[in-house]
Amino acid sequence: MTPCKISCLFRMVLLFSIPVHEQQDIIQNHIENILKHNPGAKIMLHVNISFNSFDKTRINYPNVFINSKQFSYHHGSGLAWIHVQNYLEAINLNIEFDHFCIIASNEMFIRGGLLEYAEKNKNGLQTVENSPDAGWHIFQNINFEQREGFRDICAHLNTTKIYGGQAEGNFFEKEIFAKIADIFINVYKGCENDSFPNEEVVFQTIFMGLKVENYTVPFTLQNYCNVLPYTNEFITDLLANKISVPYAQRSPGCLSSPHLGKNIDSIFSLKKVERDMNPLRKFISDL
Repeated sequence: MTPCKISCLFRMVLLFSIPVHEQQDIIQNHIENILKHNPGAKIMLHVNISFNSFDKTRINYPNVFINSKQFSYHHGSGLAWIHVQNYLEAINLNIEFDHFCIIASNEMFIRGGLLEYAEKNKNGLQTVENSPDAGWHIFQNINFEQREGFRDICAHLNTTKIYGGQAEGNFFEKEIFAKIADIFINVYKGCENDSFPNEEVVFQTIFMGLKVENYTVPFTLQNYCNVLPYTNEFITDLLANKISVPYAQRSPGCLSSPHLGKNIDSIFSLKKVERDMNPLRKFISDL
């Protein structure tokens, strides 16, 4: 057997976790975009319980699964519970995967190569330590020392530090996310009721408490923290490695993007792409 064939036999698999709540046609466009740039990847959808018009018979794609459980969530509420439930559903279904990837329903891939990026770097997430200097509305508005779940995480991991960062584009080795999910459920006692975006703090805090050495930045470039216009020219130049992400104006109360000053090497998808068939979505779909 040739080295190429041996390598293909042991090729790693990405599993994408996506909460969805509207626009089935766009969900299908999103799935096609993911599979186009990540051949062989698997997808676990969680359908918001309020998404009454969702028709699962229209989701007829290879390696795409729909979580049998449905929960309610809304803008600004915590999605950590949803992603952990997607992970547990994959385990219950004996789905084979090596990396657990968190993405949003309003982002799109612009190129392939993520599997190799994940294989090389093992894990990826933004980790900003809790500090008044961070200027982040979550750090400013929530007293983590008074929250029992965070006190329990810190005691369990023997740390006093809280970390946060963007959720989109985070990826974890399967065995690492298994530990994160276990601590989330049994120590943090996570449920579906957190009223803040806990997926931007809980996963990061647990991950850093585990003292994982191998990690890099997320694979998603987002423009809700810094004013980055996603024009056709910007995307084309970024893909051609003609430019780096500019140091753009920071939105009030947000963390700076971890991709400022970086080139295409660490960027595979873009957020925010509105959930309709707008010119940006059409341009990316045709890449």
